[in-house]
Amino acid sequence: MKSLTLFWAILFPLTITSQTIITQSNSPYATANHNQRKIIRDSYNHVYLVFEDIENDTSIIKYTQFDYLFQTWNIPIKLFDGNSPTIAISRENKQYITYCSNDSLAKIMVSSKPENENWCEPIVISDTSKICKLPVTDVDSSGCLNVAWIQKNTISNDIIKFSKICNDSVYFNYSAFNDFNITDVAIANNLQFSSNRIYISYQTNSEIKSYYKKTNSDSVWINYENHTGSSPCLSVGNITPELISSEMPRIMFLDSLSRINLNQYYFYDDSLHQNIQNNPMLSDSVNYIVIDNIIVPIGFSFLQLKSDTLINSFFQEYNVKNFDTIVGNPIYPSIAYKHFNPDSVDFVWMSNNGTNYDIYYLRSEKVPYLPGSIKKQDKDDDIYAYGFPNPFSNEINIVIHSNSGIPVVKIYDISGKEYTLKSQYSSINKTYNFIWDGKDSSGNIAKSGTYFLNVSCNNKVINRRIIKISQ
Repeated sequence: MKSLTLFWAILFPLTITSQTIITQSNSPYATANHNQRKIIRDSYNHVYLVFEDIENDTSIIKYTQFDYLFQTWNIPIKLFDGNSPTIAISRENKQYITYCSNDSLAKIMVSSKPENENWCEPIVISDTSKICKLPVTDVDSSGCLNVAWIQKNTISNDIIKFSKICNDSVYFNYSAFNDFNITDVAIANNLQFSSNRIYISYQTNSEIKSYYKKTNSDSVWINYENHTGSSPCLSVGNITPELISSEMPRIMFLDSLSRINLNQYYFYDDSLHQNIQNNPMLSDSVNYIVIDNIIVPIGFSFLQLKSDTLINSFFQEYNVKNFDTIVGNPIYPSIAYKHFNPDSVDFVWMSNNGTNYDIYYLRSEKVPYLPGSIKKQDKDDDIYAYGFPNPFSNEINIVIHSNSGIPVVKIYDISGKEYTLKSQYSSINKTYNFIWDGKDSSGNIAKSGTYFLNVSCNNKVINRRIIKISQ
């Protein structure tokens, strides 16, 4: 019975694939700014949204949640007067909302909500004598909130301010970077809450500068990349559990032709090493990009907005797979980063309805499920795969058809650990058969949950999802 319960718990998120109108907002910037995350998930797979609205000519912050048990969005509630909100969540499900006050000299405000408790009174973390804007946030493994924002210093000179909030108190607050005409900033901590390293990228004119610092208390920022471009986005995930304290930061940005570029790094041996550059990832120009969480050996999800079309995409080593295409002039998409979900992507966007703005929500699959037989639409692909039974408890038979040569087949869990295939027992007519007995190379039985089949051959790759249930 326990196995059956797990099976349905894993498959259930995939059924929520139709777009839903959550609510309306009078603000044209309700979900704006691509690095200000508006949507989060907790460890129970509940989804929360923060957005800007306008009532009586005053900008306000509203908040709501979606409960998958009852399949409903709550009626949004007003939390604070203010604008430009962003939301973050800790491993223990403590939520933080950071926003700008409505004052002429806008202040950066922070409020927190421990699990099953009410929102706390906001605190001011910025210089009240300066104009501040665009707060971005993330939470590290210690549960501290890390905040970066832009502070106007002079007409052409700006400062990236950095603040760490621990136990609802300002741990430290200082000027991290001083530069000219800063227009954008991004921040990221480790997706799986595995380290306290902090990564920041910011844009000044047409240059992007990227830094990291190694520990919570360390005040030294190390510059690891400068390049031309705009709209930097950051995501950081574990490389593999075998490499202790290792992670991969990814920087996605737009080049001078508005094409999506990607730079990837490995952090190990207490230093950062560049891995590969994918420049450009795609040949088309886009207007807006948002990056999601990542599974380092497999890839990552991202949103790209082209003119009047929003596309939910997945980058997998050599290519990009598009899953959802949304038309109707969507604007300002935002995607959930934490908590990590290996199965699904949660994202929101806005659309002008002629009177105000509808806010839409969609949950979509991240990596396709490994089917039990050949799908008709797959037969013309260079590589396709199926497997049975899926879900499985003892072993799964995996069949790969490759027109591109002998495939390299790997299986990973959601932490990036690689598992060994038990055997390859035939290869006939470009079809290769494998068995996985649900164990690692040491013979240890893998836990119940989601696993990823990774098949690559001559710069072509596919990823499929496998479900293992308890015996």
